[in-house]
Amino acid sequence: MERNGISYRIASFTGKAVARIREITEKKEPATLHMMIAKSKIYKKDNFRHLILDEASMITTELLFEFRKRFDHKFKITFVGDINQLEPIGWGSLFYSLIQTQIIPTVVLKTVHRTKNSEDNGILINSRKIVENNENYFDYTITPNFQIMQGDLKTVQSLVEILVNKGFDPNKIGIISPYNRDLGELNQKCSHLFNGVNRSVVDDRGKKWRIGDRIVATQNNYSFDIMNGD
Repeated sequence: MERNGISYRIASFTGKAVARIREITEKKEPATLHMMIAKSKIYKKDNFRHLILDEASMITTELLFEFRKRFDHKFKITFVGDINQLEPIGWGSLFYSLIQTQIIPTVVLKTVHRTKNSEDNGILINSRKIVENNENYFDYTITPNFQIMQGDLKTVQSLVEILVNKGFDPNKIGIISPYNRDLGELNQKCSHLFNGVNRSVVDDRGKKWRIGDRIVATQNNYSFDIMNGD
């Protein structure tokens, strides 16, 4: 579009996705749909002719309707997303429904670039079982990169300790818990393992923080260019 002189805008549903797009494109213009709606008077000045929407599977029907009310000039839209990823939190499976109409030209990308495609790639094998709605998708294939361990909170803590002792980079270790009740203890354990020798401070809620602790933003802060999920 740049080569053809077509004015365009790139937008997404989440601030995290926008931050990644800015990093890849080396442009500051990409924004969330909510931000473009909130600052529609500014963005309308561009009179863009094409809109690229990333993470389209998460966009609600209501949000896109509100966007079109604010930007009522003529422009084309390219939806980029994966119907097998997160659905909208609100009502309306917009992206899925658009594809199902078979009216909009659709291109499906089948090559996985994030991980190698091999017979011993358990992450890819088991993900495909779920996507294809295989009746045996709970019958997971165990491989070197996909393991299932029976245990509890102490098992997780022991596993992290083993990884640290083996020299794994703490920034490449991630823990996902289905229960909020375990997060406090897990975070304190990881803080001690990774940054136990660093200076610490206790906040007004009695929580100890050490220099080097990893944190995750839970909302966007545009003043500091920090996005939800950073």
